[in-house]
Amino acid sequence: MIPGLRFLFKASVIGDTGVGKTSLVQRYASDCFDGQGRSTVGVEFSAKTLDVNDRSVKLHIWDCSGNNTFLPIIEHYFRKTQGFIVTFDLTDPETLNHVYSWIERVNRVNKNTDPVPILLVGNKCDCREIVTDDTIREIMDEYPQIFRYAKVSAKTGEGIDDMFTVFAAYLSTYYRYTGKAIATTLDIMADSGTQNVEEDGWHCCVI
Repeated sequence: MIPGLRFLFKASVIGDTGVGKTSLVQRYASDCFDGQGRSTVGVEFSAKTLDVNDRSVKLHIWDCSGNNTFLPIIEHYFRKTQGFIVTFDLTDPETLNHVYSWIERVNRVNKNTDPVPILLVGNKCDCREIVTDDTIREIMDEYPQIFRYAKVSAKTGEGIDDMFTVFAAYLSTYYRYTGKAIATTLDIMADSGTQNVEEDGWHCCVI
């Protein structure tokens, strides 16, 4: 491990109810799958640290409800997010169509900043896929902030670790070399009164 090269990122997992957002997070953070289809009430929090290219990266993962009732609450958590994981169900084309509206919400809340990086994730690859690659390509062409598309299965665990590793690697490179992490850190300190995370060796930002 290279001393000092440690990063802390706020990540929000968003998408329609029932696409498996909570299952994705649970599979990654705890390596479990309960299959109960429990809907998130508001926002739930998890954290995990991983090593990426000799850098220690900590992800603060906010699992946001897909229920419209909670939109005013979850949109608050969109602010100061360094990366979004926009999730849809590979067996339900309607959830892919709704990806447009989720990304528009993200961009509206963060309209005064540069576009926030997005990882597009299709869950339930262990089932028969119905969505078309053409629609996925159209979405990625329309939103260049989508840096990668991944197919995963929260049920079997397929692709989950790789997905989060790619996500963390991209954010650490993106914010390290653009210099945008510094400004974001200062903004968060001003908004929330948190201490400078660089004091204990962690760089970037958290609320």
